[in-house]
Amino acid sequence: TVLTIYNTPGNYTASIIVSTNAGCADTALVGITVLDSIVFDILPVPSVCSDAPAFNLSATVGGGYWRGTGITDSLAGTFDPLAAGTGNFEVTYTIQDACAGSDTVEIQVLPYYDATISPVAAVCENTGSLFITAADTGGYWSGNGITDTTTGEFDPAGAGNGDHVIYYTIP
Repeated sequence: TVLTIYNTPGNYTASIIVSTNAGCADTALVGITVLDSIVFDILPVPSVCSDAPAFNLSATVGGGYWRGTGITDSLAGTFDPLAAGTGNFEVTYTIQDACAGSDTVEIQVLPYYDATISPVAAVCENTGSLFITAADTGGYWSGNGITDTTTGEFDPAGAGNGDHVIYYTIP
């Protein structure tokens, strides 16, 4: 006997007849409830920097719980980039209902770069070139007097007399 239930919510009564080769038969009734399926999605998450503040993730249906690297509150869906560290992390949202399941989202946490420039004392215009340094490497230098955008070489004579603004950008 095959009993087919279509995905239409509601209460149904099915009559099941069992017969044997000897011609004896019996009938039984069974109540069947078909529940609505719960369909949901996790809202997209853009890439974040590792020093960004913690934030709550969202799904189109509430009532579930979150798990994965960087989750600090499983009910609120709080994701902390600092706790996760840098990299790509899969986070799962699960609704524990008979007709639900789970969905996942990948969150990319980008490294934090510190572009703080080390202080430079006043220099004379006839002083030779000097190298300006920053907290993290990998950026490029710009501004009046910069002669090498990669190393941060600064030429006071080329810059001339006065105050100069130097920029350091880490892409």
